[in-house]
Amino acid sequence: MSLNDLRCQTFRPTEIIVSLNSSVSHSDFVTKLVSTYIDTYSCVKYSLPRSGAFNFETLISLATSDLICFWSDHDRHGKLFLEQCVKAVVDYPAMHACPIINYAFEDGRPYTPEPVSLFAVNTCSLSSVDSLKSALSSDIRGSIYGIWKRQLFNNIPSYGIEKIDFLLVYAAALSGGYVFFESDKESLVLRHKKSKGNNHSKLLPSLIMSEDNYRMTAHSRLLRGLVSIIGQSSLGALEKSRAMVVVRKTFSSKSNYCGCSYLGAKLMLKSIISLVRGRQSISSFVIQLGFAMSAWQDLSSTYKFKIN
Repeated sequence: MSLNDLRCQTFRPTEIIVSLNSSVSHSDFVTKLVSTYIDTYSCVKYSLPRSGAFNFETLISLATSDLICFWSDHDRHGKLFLEQCVKAVVDYPAMHACPIINYAFEDGRPYTPEPVSLFAVNTCSLSSVDSLKSALSSDIRGSIYGIWKRQLFNNIPSYGIEKIDFLLVYAAALSGGYVFFESDKESLVLRHKKSKGNNHSKLLPSLIMSEDNYRMTAHSRLLRGLVSIIGQSSLGALEKSRAMVVVRKTFSSKSNYCGCSYLGAKLMLKSIISLVRGRQSISSFVIQLGFAMSAWQDLSSTYKFKIN
């Protein structure tokens, strides 16, 4: 269905890159199915199982168009989806645009996530720091399936981070702003899969990091990625310092996307209890502690950015 949605778009993509991981990369059926709906495309195949986040990272490095849209194989898109997203990026202008997302179970029944993801917002007229503050306090799940300006990915040090969709919106907030706009209910429908555990960590090659370590260090890696994005942004030193203050205040209170204050400290406390009870190995705890200490050091660097 998603392939047919792509074929029916009123705005025609200039290039299409298809990513196939080990579960389907050797399937002639899948390749033929793609070619049935798409006349011209490039295909990238992997021998390792990879989560969607890792596939997106590779596609970014291969894409050459000025605008990028990530297209999942199980979601639904109205025929005006690309046209409306491109118009929003150009008109505001914005670094990122996405329609308000609707959700459905795999059988088509409507599904409402808790908390509700994405509200109509335009941060393009805000300062970079205020735009970042808005993004940090919002649940922005799923917006990765909107459209992005290619230049945004030039300085994104977020590879291998599970919440790359959050980090990309944070980067957009610091680079000109983002827009979530009202549209018809069929514009973008994400299909909700009922599954136990985290799909990203289950598809992580064990040679990179174990599933447990990946899960336990997710928050610390998110914070480190965010600090790196601020550091590599085009903001002046004073604005970067203000952005760091906003990050520290947001995650020390309940005003962040997860609605939990001091989440990193609470995760470490939970890990210590698990270690004492013998439910966690020492090596896993040390890895988590290392990431947590590194994230804390980055966040507490008050004079990290020198003012010329």
